Parts: sequence; structure tokens; C-alpha cells
Amino acid sequence: MTTNILIPNGRAIIFNYPAGAGGKMLQNCVALSRYCVLSSLQCATWQLNYLGKITRQYYQYKLQRILASLPPPDRMNDWLNSEFKEKDLYGINFEGFNRHDPMPNNVAMYRLAQQGLYSTVSVHNWGAVEHYACYWPTLKHVCLVNSEQFARFCLPIKNSSLQYDLEWIPEGGTPKDQCFEFDIDGTMWTTDLFVKQVADLYNYLGFDDFQADLITLYHQHYIGLHQ
Repeated sequence: MTTNILIPNGRAIIFNYPAGAGGKMLQNCVALSRYCVLSSLQCATWQLNYLGKITRQYYQYKLQRILASLPPPDRMNDWLNSEFKEKDLYGINFEGFNRHDPMPNNVAMYRLAQQGLYSTVSVHNWGAVEHYACYWPTLKHVCLVNSEQFARFCLPIKNSSLQYDLEWIPEGGTPKDQCFEFDIDGTMWTTDLFVKQVADLYNYLGFDDFQADLITLYHQHYIGLHQ
């Protein structure tokens, strides 16, 4: 693997999870922090250009963008078209990362690195991570574990063409000593438990601006669509 860093001073949080486990939702929770950006070029550009004080309104703006990405209840099968996508932010398909191609010049990633901001990346197999250190010299890892119940419930209503990956548990998960393990089935159905574990995740990441009430509101909207 090449040792050239393609995003000098870059920072990313890798979320490893099987399809349907709620990985993008958890990324949004983390990206509510001032230390991270949403996987939306428009939202990230707003944050990059923001020069005011970090007030309540700052976090509420980000939450409103997150809530706006949720589809209405009668369009759950349009979920994938509604959620934030890394390609919108990064400008490339991650399938080509093993070529170690430089990021396009029009991508905000270099500005994110200059300002010390994190972005988030989805993977569905630990093996995909080996090339990412060439892009971001600072990586943190989150692995969504115990997610079969929630994912099996979600996939048919969000994307009927996908099935839960039974091989992910023995073959695709992140090593325990290299990540924060987020228990999905143990917390996702209960707001208080979910919010507490997100608070633990913020501590793990070193983010000091956890907003319990805003995470609560987001989770209530999100889980309400799954009931």
C-alpha cells in the first residue's frame, strides 16, 4: 500500500455495518457535532463558511437539515434517494479507492482537513478499510453490532432488493480493539437507551458538544418511521 497521503491532515470516522443497520442515521448523530460535517456538500459548505459563534441555532440548523432528509411515512421505499450520500460530499465513488486516486480538486475534503473537521465514511466490510489510511491519516472506527433484528425489519420497507448479510458478523466486522461497538438491537427501539449510547460514542470520539435533546428529537422522528 502506498504511503502517500492523498488528503494531508485529513480526518474521517469509518462506520462499518451491514446494510439496513442504521449506519447513515448514526453518522448523522455524530455529524451534528461542530467537529464533523454531514455527508452533504451543501451542508458541509455551510459549515466550512460559518464564521459566527457556535450557538443553539448552529446545532438546530444542522438538525433541521437532518430531519429534512427523512422521507414521509408513505415513501419509505424512497429512503435511499432521501438520505445523505458520501458521493455528494466527496465527489467520487469509493469503489475506486484501491487505485489510490487523488481527490478531485472541487471536493470540500481538503478544506475540511485544513479546518480540522471530520467527515464520515460507510463501509460494509472491514477489509475495505485497508486503503483508507492513504486518504485520511487520522481515522476513527465505529462498528454497528447486534443489528440483525433491526436490519431484517428495515430492509424490506426501505430496499426490497437487499437481504441481510449473514456473513457480515463472522467476516466483515471491525476488530473489537480498534473501534467503538454500537449495539443497535439493544438500543435502537428505545430513545433513552439510544441517546445514552450516542453520548458514550461522543466521549469515545473526543467530541465535547453532545446535544441530548436534539439527538432525542432526531431519534423519535427516525424510529417513528419504523413503527
